[in-house]
Amino acid sequence: MKRVLLKLSGEALAGEKKTGFDEATCIGVAKQVKQLVDDGVQVAIVTGGGNFWRGRTSETIDRVKADQIGMLATVMNCIYVSDIFRFAGMETEVFTPFVCGAFTTLFSKDKAVEALNQGKVVFFAGGTGHPYFSTDTGVVLRAIEMEAGCLIICEGAKVSSTIIKMAKQHNCIIITTAFDTYTVARLLNQAIPVSFFMKQTALVKFKLNDFVEDIQDVMANKRFRDFPIEDEEGRYIGMISRRNIIKAGKKKIILVDHNEKSQAVFGVEDADILEIIDHHRLGCIQTITPVFFRNQPLGCTATIIYQMYGEHNLSINSQTAALLCSAIISDTLILKSPTCTEYDVEACNALAKIAGIDIEEYGREMFRAGSNLSSKTEEEIFFRDYKKFSIGELSVGVGQVNCMSFEEIQAIIEKEKSYMEHVTEHNSEINIAYLLITDVMKETSYVMYAGKNAAVVLKNAFTVENVGECYTVLPGVVSRKKQFLPAIVEALQQ
Repeated sequence: MKRVLLKLSGEALAGEKKTGFDEATCIGVAKQVKQLVDDGVQVAIVTGGGNFWRGRTSETIDRVKADQIGMLATVMNCIYVSDIFRFAGMETEVFTPFVCGAFTTLFSKDKAVEALNQGKVVFFAGGTGHPYFSTDTGVVLRAIEMEAGCLIICEGAKVSSTIIKMAKQHNCIIITTAFDTYTVARLLNQAIPVSFFMKQTALVKFKLNDFVEDIQDVMANKRFRDFPIEDEEGRYIGMISRRNIIKAGKKKIILVDHNEKSQAVFGVEDADILEIIDHHRLGCIQTITPVFFRNQPLGCTATIIYQMYGEHNLSINSQTAALLCSAIISDTLILKSPTCTEYDVEACNALAKIAGIDIEEYGREMFRAGSNLSSKTEEEIFFRDYKKFSIGELSVGVGQVNCMSFEEIQAIIEKEKSYMEHVTEHNSEINIAYLLITDVMKETSYVMYAGKNAAVVLKNAFTVENVGECYTVLPGVVSRKKQFLPAIVEALQQ
């Protein structure tokens, strides 16, 4: 069902008389509207009041009173024109935002829509019912309330932020133009409908949060020059072209706490790496240009970040201090890991003082919260803290979780039994998989394994006499980086 809203100026109703009504003009308008109604179009009308009152030209009357007189002028116009429409064979109903006794109906959206659905021509009189708002504002508000799909604002008129907000809430598109109403109407009549040369199905479009790397191949394989972009609610936002892709340039990134491609974010090979800050072994990452590379044999990369703050004479706020301190506590297992150095201890104490943290108490609470994995799936547990390493021609995946009790460890072992084999059998990128379940308080790791020769490698690496059916116990081993991985690498290279 089509629904249109017309704005009739008061001057137009007066014809050549300039004031009052010209009945012949009004009858002519009624005949044109009758054709729309007979074609099944729902019609709503807003009138101006300029044929009776131009309050803004008066310097002797209060602006509020002048606007109120103007509102009543539009009421008179609507009552008159609606009766002309009835004479032409149409049913009508006049709505006002304020009570006018038996002359009009008090406006509500539901009543207005009901009247339109009954085939009546609906008149909206009285503007918004408030001074300082013109009938043009009333037209726009009523159009939005009547679920208009599009509004064209002529003569470069400014659209208020309130109107824009309302339009967005009602999915109404607003188009502004410098052309006057006559020119816009003529151009619309002469325009070719978009449906003649555009399609509605199988559109190639992108979302606002799509990555450039993900869409550039799609764009390259299509003959289109421009592609639409929409938000999460499917509303049109703008266009992207091949020119935009060329000018986009590479993403600039800094690698922190890793330096291997297998541990980096997807698409790192297409990014411009500016710096690498790490404390792990050197991997196989390659850069096009020289970069700032800082790698120190410390227990945590957060310690390096702390040092960099000091080197640049920058103060650390309590929130940042808490984050950095938490990282050191986690990586060094409350400063008990063999990877922990005097620099880690110094940094952790300094950060704890800024953040107001008791290291031992906070660390226990943190590990206790992190060790509750009962609601996690087997996959989430394995990949919770996971890293993949390339050793010769083999890819070794190592996950690690920390626990505070043996009951938690037993529950995880039981849960991960079948999944460990699934990791290597259904992932061609992982030849051998290990999961370290570390008892933080007893400084012991229960190592689950899967993959070809995984048990043999584990046995040779730690000279374990008897490797269990799906796991083995390694007392004193808590660090993946400094204790577990070096021993596995040495065993594989023998």
